[in-house]
Amino acid sequence: MKRIGTCIIAVITALCIILSFAACTKAPDEQTTPTEVPSGQNTEAPAEEPTDVPVGDPTDEPAEEPTEEPTEAPTEAPTEVPVVKVDLGEDKGKIFKDDLEGLETLFSEAFDDDSTFLDNAGLNTEGREEVVDGKLCLNILDGEALDNHNAYYPLIDELEDFSASGYQQVQLSFDLKLAYLGENSGTVRDDGVWFASFVGFFLTNPISRIPVDPTDGLFIGLNNRGQFPLIGVTGLGDGGFPTGAAVVKGEKDLFKSEAHVTMVTTNEKKAFLYVNSALVCSVDASGDNVSVYDASGTLVKSIENDPGILDGASFSIWTHCVGAIIDNVTVKAY
Repeated sequence: MKRIGTCIIAVITALCIILSFAACTKAPDEQTTPTEVPSGQNTEAPAEEPTDVPVGDPTDEPAEEPTEEPTEAPTEAPTEVPVVKVDLGEDKGKIFKDDLEGLETLFSEAFDDDSTFLDNAGLNTEGREEVVDGKLCLNILDGEALDNHNAYYPLIDELEDFSASGYQQVQLSFDLKLAYLGENSGTVRDDGVWFASFVGFFLTNPISRIPVDPTDGLFIGLNNRGQFPLIGVTGLGDGGFPTGAAVVKGEKDLFKSEAHVTMVTTNEKKAFLYVNSALVCSVDASGDNVSVYDASGTLVKSIENDPGILDGASFSIWTHCVGAIIDNVTVKAY
């Protein structure tokens, strides 16, 4: 009995030692006894509710903030600096240079439209003209020169009074070819220097101006005789028409083909006639006489004249007993 008791004590002691050893070697988290969850209860953590995020096009770039464009300050128009006109000096009386600063074109007609060529110009007598191939055929009908007369003149109000216009020089230029009576039939009629196309200058009113009445301006005749008459002078009862108060000799047949005519007038009442840029004659009417000079500057004649009829700066092209084929009429002033 005593032996049995001793054995039981020994067994119990051994079990205690074994249990103590096992407790010492167990991992720390294994020492925690799990909390029992009542049967049927969900042990998983509740799922988070999805947050609604708008889904865009994955290729969309982030929207840029609108950029305010800078407001441009209004651009001020450049101030026009008025051209200061200088004294023409030695160039007065010469044909204008195209690059002259401040040169004004007051009139230009190339006869490209036969319905508008009289918009700013006039004729002494309508019905004695035709426009053919961009040229004015004055005192011509159906290609034949008329035994009559007619005139074409630019209408420029500011040229009625040369002094008031403030211009130093005013210039008429045009292309001219003459057609004589009977030319197409071979029986040309040319009775004298008055069968010519006359350039009227120093006119106050060119409308219907006929130079046989010397009351306004002067006229120089252009013909193929090489004899250029001046008419319109008050010192002669008929102004010197038809033979001319003075006649300047020059080159013949200048107008058998087209030639370029330029009449230059100055505020000193001097005039200079050029054909194809060559001086033909000049007129000095600055005093009580009209003095006419040839191309070399030699005095041809000096005739008494009323300076009061030479106050204008207008022009006229008056053709008498010949046809005048005219183109590229311009009036320039400075």
